[in-house]
Amino acid sequence: MALANAVQCPTGDWAWLAKVCNPTDVHTAVDRTCVTLIDAIKLDDNPTSYTSTCTDVSAYDYGMLFLDIAVNGAPTDVLFELYTGCADNACTYKIMDGPLGDLRYDDTCCPRVESIAIPYFCDYLSVKATATGTDADKYFTVTAKVCLVKNSY
Repeated sequence: MALANAVQCPTGDWAWLAKVCNPTDVHTAVDRTCVTLIDAIKLDDNPTSYTSTCTDVSAYDYGMLFLDIAVNGAPTDVLFELYTGCADNACTYKIMDGPLGDLRYDDTCCPRVESIAIPYFCDYLSVKATATGTDADKYFTVTAKVCLVKNSY
């Protein structure tokens, strides 16, 4: 007898949902790798911003952005922007989806360690961090990593 409000597993290549629905399915595998894009960069009066290299992520389906933000003094804020692109190792398109559209932290929120889902990207990915209100005594120290996930069957 079917249940009236039962949730059924979808068909298609939704590997993350398929794994939840059938965790013993031997055809579903998840591959992860983590890449450090910004490694403990101090954003003070020089430099006030830093952009990571454009990294090839074409083998992966989605990812998680991990941020580690420390603060000294009382700078104004730090803004993280994610850029993607589809060809020629170019990260020219800003990702504007959800919280990634304005990922900003002020000095009162830090120190902070958190992660944010990156629902999609193209073949390349980079992260830019820009701080305002900084000087030699007021600065942010930031690290940004991305954990890339590939679903395979």
